[in-house]
Order: sequence, then C-alpha cells, then structure tokens
Amino acid sequence: MEYMDFENSDIDELLELYRKHLNDGEKLLSSMRKACERGLYFGSKAVEDNVIKGIFTFQRDIVFTYPHPDIMERVMKAVENRETVTVDSLLVLPEMRGQGIARSLSERNKELLRKNGNELVLAESWIYPDGRAPSLDIYENMGKVIFKEEVPMFYSDSNKYGIICPICGEHCKCGANILLIDIT
Repeated sequence: MEYMDFENSDIDELLELYRKHLNDGEKLLSSMRKACERGLYFGSKAVEDNVIKGIFTFQRDIVFTYPHPDIMERVMKAVENRETVTVDSLLVLPEMRGQGIARSLSERNKELLRKNGNELVLAESWIYPDGRAPSLDIYENMGKVIFKEEVPMFYSDSNKYGIICPICGEHCKCGANILLIDIT
C-alpha cells in the first residue's frame, strides 16, 4: 500500500467512491467538483495497483454536509478563531477494512494538517440507524476532542439537498457525532 497526497486529478475517482460508498446526488457531487477546482480539497489517499483503496480528505472551510445553523453556532464558539478544517471524507473500501489503512491515513494527515498551520478538525461521524459509528474511533484518536455533540437524525433532511444516503436511501435516518478535535 502506498500513501500519498490527494490531488485535484483524483476528483473523478473520489466522486465515484462517494457515489458507491458515501453520499450520492448530483447537487452534492457538483458542489464537490467545484470545491476541488477552487483548491479547497486536500488530504491523503491509500493506493494499491494504481487504484485508490482508501481516502481521508478535508475541506479548507468549516462546513456541514448541509446547513445546521444551531449546531454551527455552538461549533463556531468552540473554534475561537483557530485554524480549522472540516473532514470531507474518510473511506476505506469494504474489502480493505481492518488492515490499519484508516489509521495510517489519519496519522499522515495529522502531520500534513499541522505542517499547514491547522489546529482544529471538524468532523461529522455517521451514526447508522443500528447505532454503529464506524469512524468515531479514528476521529477521537486524532487529538483532544474539545467539542462533541451526538445528533440523532442529523441527516434526515438530506433529500432536500439532493443527497442520497447509501444506508437509508432518500429518507435518511442516520445521526452524527459532531466533533471538534484539537490536533496541536
């Protein structure tokens, strides 16, 4: 497995991974493409045989998948004008899970983030309808969690924003843990 920086030329492969394993929807994918073109995406990828097997990317903005003004207000108070990025995607292909790829990507990214002057990471950690939160431990191990809020049904309005959940379909019942992590 080779670990390297995410590049703008990876956007088509990233969008296909999103479509298959994360969220789908033309509005979302179009927005991601535009953000990538504006240089807002960065992070790391795990590659084997010239195929992305895992990806951990960030946006240079403080954003949620779609607006949650009340939660954003609480997050912004905790940020206190510190350099903050938002996790965009953390994905390891199902057949590659359990091999430490997510942890390796996380460690690589912590160094990348610190080197670029980032202090805080905002993450939405999915909570599936069955209660599983598959990426929570990866985020919590990135640094000191200074803000954490569990939000049931966080993605319930996703269909209003043209987003289709890979778990629930158009009527998402997934929740999220909202985390702000100090990586300094």
